[in-house]
Amino acid sequence: KNMSGGGMSMPLPQLETLVVTGDFAPELSLRLTGHAMDATAAKQIADMARGFIAMATMQAAQKPELQALASGLAVTSEGPTVSLKARIPYDVLDKLMPQPRAPAPATR
Repeated sequence: KNMSGGGMSMPLPQLETLVVTGDFAPELSLRLTGHAMDATAAKQIADMARGFIAMATMQAAQKPELQALASGLAVTSEGPTVSLKARIPYDVLDKLMPQPRAPAPATR
């Protein structure tokens, strides 16, 4: 049971190693490669990542840039290795960034 006062929790599979590589031009291109304890843990991690991608896709009706983000992500697992590849254009990242708020008008 989750000791923070909320419902049940599931232990996260652990990674033994994580390697991140990337390029920054002409778009953000990342590859995360993790080595899990075993093939079952790698599959669980990949399934969780796919779940997050699916949630982003479902939110696309309210925020279309999430569809563009999700379509640039791919998750695979083979044996104890799990990989996430991301190719994200900078215009999509710009749309996902919070926009600065206009200052409130001064009152006297």
